Amino acid sequence: MAKPEEPQKIPVGVSSCLLGERVRYDGGHKYNPHITNTLRKYFNLIPFCPEVDIGLGVPREAVHLVMVNNAVRCVSTVSPKLDITEQLINCAEQQKHWHENLSGYIFKRNSSSCGPNKVNLVDGNGKVLDHHKTNASGVGLYAQELMKNFPYLPVEDEDSLSHRLIRENFIMRVGIYHCWQSLLTKELSLKALSAFHQDHQHIFIKHHKRFAVELETGLVSAEQDGDDIKQVKDVYIERLTRLLKIIPASKNL
Repeated sequence: MAKPEEPQKIPVGVSSCLLGERVRYDGGHKYNPHITNTLRKYFNLIPFCPEVDIGLGVPREAVHLVMVNNAVRCVSTVSPKLDITEQLINCAEQQKHWHENLSGYIFKRNSSSCGPNKVNLVDGNGKVLDHHKTNASGVGLYAQELMKNFPYLPVEDEDSLSHRLIRENFIMRVGIYHCWQSLLTKELSLKALSAFHQDHQHIFIKHHKRFAVELETGLVSAEQDGDDIKQVKDVYIERLTRLLKIIPASKNL
């Protein structure tokens, strides 16, 4: 008797070094057990290193984010003339064909290419700048472009995922987003969108009851008023993404 096929795991992108691949500038890796031992149970982890993809060798000169004329550049810490800013941005653009099939992404913390937030930013003299005193966001350039292309994609770095509640919330967010992607492959209607909300409403309420009720009320009003489905969809997913980032009390998890 043939064994039943295992359900296909949800695809999630991940910085290659976090899976133990030796792609770091120093020839090393940043193997992370929370990702490999825990999240691999739920996800099909797809590794990628933008710095290797654009042709930088291993080992290689380290790079950092530098504020130059009010603009953020990614340059070598050894040879300032080595500037890979455009290459990293173009890399994210060139990878959109598989990024669009992902339901989440795990980035390397404080990476000039992959860090999703709070990446060190220095001035021309190498002094670390205060993010609150600049207009720069301190985001790795590949990660920044990817998140701009897919603003609702659940993302975290390995540091945040070391915290149980954030890790569990990320797993849930990826699952919901995967269902959302499936919904968008079909002919979308307000009825289908309302059904999606009803299927997951118990989860939404755990995160923030008032916001969840407001989401549902908005859908009811849209149906009554005959609002354009594209506009309703865009507003809904933006508000839903903000709601799901709220970590519910641990007793509700």
